Amino acid sequence: MVNHPCIPAYQETIETEESINIVTELCENRSLADWIKNEGSEVGELTAKSITRQIAKVLDYLHGMEIVHRDLKLENILINKEGKVKLIDYGFSRQLPRETFLLYDFCGTPHYIAPEVIQREGYFGKPADMWSLGIILYKMVAGSFSFKASNEKTLFLKVVKGDIRLPTEISPELSSLLSRMLSFDYRRRPTAEELIRDDWFK
Repeated sequence: MVNHPCIPAYQETIETEESINIVTELCENRSLADWIKNEGSEVGELTAKSITRQIAKVLDYLHGMEIVHRDLKLENILINKEGKVKLIDYGFSRQLPRETFLLYDFCGTPHYIAPEVIQREGYFGKPADMWSLGIILYKMVAGSFSFKASNEKTLFLKVVKGDIRLPTEISPELSSLLSRMLSFDYRRRPTAEELIRDDWFK
């Protein structure tokens, strides 16, 4: 059973003949996507830092139990008036038998999918999660997605090509962090634990 302040607490399971329903705590929050729209097209580094740190901590908790989320996106992060977040929607999540277990199923939301998932040659879930968090962080500070395209096929080609331009108005520390989180080489991406200790948070 997972137990973390950034994960909605489990209450009970209700089974019917047609479905199995999991009941969690009531989260009177709105999605990070809606929150950003209300705040403007982008948020400052200080606010992005607080949100990213919370997400990194819950990922560190999940990854420590070999659980990968696999659908990190703005819509799956709830935020309240105090800036506290909840990570939701574990439909694509999976607990791995070991850290080096390769995944092959294609899942996630197009703008947030890591290049190795798109290539369908096997991928590690934790670095794929960190890529998605990098996309979220980029969207928060830049006000737009790191890869833009009019259709999914073109979007995936750009992601696999790795042609990314970092925002020029961000700090050198954040620029360095984003370049690693959104590296085509998954081995260059920080783990959730390493992210929490990154210079950008100091």
